[in-house]
Amino acid sequence: MMYERDLVRELDRFSRESGPLRMDADYLETLSGLLTEDSVVLDAGCGHEGIFSRSELNSRARRKTVIGVDSGADRNPYMDEQHVADLAALPFPDNTFDIIVSEWVAEHVAEPVKVFAEFSRVLRDGGHVVLLTPNRNNPLVWLGGAIPSAFKDWLLRSMLKKDDRDLFPVYLRMNTPAAIHRHAKTAGFDELFLKTYPNPEYFMWNSRLLQLVLRLEQRMIAWQWPRRFNMYILAAYSKPLGK
Repeated sequence: MMYERDLVRELDRFSRESGPLRMDADYLETLSGLLTEDSVVLDAGCGHEGIFSRSELNSRARRKTVIGVDSGADRNPYMDEQHVADLAALPFPDNTFDIIVSEWVAEHVAEPVKVFAEFSRVLRDGGHVVLLTPNRNNPLVWLGGAIPSAFKDWLLRSMLKKDDRDLFPVYLRMNTPAAIHRHAKTAGFDELFLKTYPNPEYFMWNSRLLQLVLRLEQRMIAWQWPRRFNMYILAAYSKPLGK
């Protein structure tokens, strides 16, 4: 029992230093540096809640307005205003927003060229896009994308009790560092940074396997191996002045 408690503590430390908790902290730190009290923010694919929407950054003292868009029902209580719309056809005038955040949405985008073009259109010059998404280069993400949607939806409904409003097709068409960079560049964006993060927590169902994967992830970081296969991507782009 003590062994397993030690493993959980080690996993938590890894998450805070290099994994999902580190990613969340980097994401919020990035947004904190971009937000001003006059910022108008678009939460693209806002769902019913999110990391940014639940954070203290989403307060009247830190921003002006947050508008949510989602293809499902408008049910996010953290938004000032919500719209049901497709990200490839946003219902807003040009140059409306200062920041676009998008959490766990890019994997569901069928037309990334159109979506990035819309992001560029509704962003003001000097505005920013910050997104979180799974990395298709990761074997588990790739395997998840290969599972038929009908079977995957059945699992989510039956095992995780997911609402139908939270089930969307998975395309993974802009879900590698190279693909995100390519689509963003095509739309005229400049890269601020792009980072990837591992997540051994998917193996918590087996302590021996979890320990093995955790040790492997730790070695890869120590040896500074390329991190293109890590599970998650955090990317930030800016729209140049005068575009």
